[in-house]
Amino acid sequence: MKFRHNKKIIFVIATVLLLTVAVGTTVAYIVTQTESIVNTFNPSKVTTAVIENGSTDDAGSKIENVVTKSNVKIKNTGDTEAYIRAAVIVTWKKIETVDGITKESVYAQAPTASDYNIDWTFDDNSPTWVKGYDGYYYFKEPVKPGKTTDVLINSCSYIEGKAPDGYSLSVEILGSGIQSTPASTVINTWGPVIGIDDNGYLVVQTTNS
Repeated sequence: MKFRHNKKIIFVIATVLLLTVAVGTTVAYIVTQTESIVNTFNPSKVTTAVIENGSTDDAGSKIENVVTKSNVKIKNTGDTEAYIRAAVIVTWKKIETVDGITKESVYAQAPTASDYNIDWTFDDNSPTWVKGYDGYYYFKEPVKPGKTTDVLINSCSYIEGKAPDGYSLSVEILGSGIQSTPASTVINTWGPVIGIDDNGYLVVQTTNS
């Protein structure tokens, strides 16, 4: 009887040992699983700068105290190929300093085409610039990083005696860009752009109809 009792004890101890080994193996298996790999992707950026009057400074690209704007184009200062468009805002502007504070005001009535001279390249049937129905000027080719568009404005100058008293002509060019791929990005974001042709040129709708 004692021997049989000892056999039962030995059986229980062996079972416990087997379970301990099994648990130990399981724990070891869990601990030695391959750790996950984290991939970090740096997104591309699209930035632009207006280049005018022969300047090459990407930060501002404007030369002060000139009577005429000339050779206005837009540079892709980002790190990915992009399509570029420009807005041209013409106003009468007054800048004055009162008690050390500089104030800027815009005349209520905008200048008319007879108040200044502007020579557009797209009026010369430019193959690369087109005016969309939204008023933006679209450069149809994708522009690589560090490269510029063709000239949008050959020259722009004011006409003496046209400005309201105390105001001066202000012509501001605002450039913006959007990544060139995938094509759906530009088509879905820029309204007048309705497609891209086989040469990679934007197809721009010029009338809202």
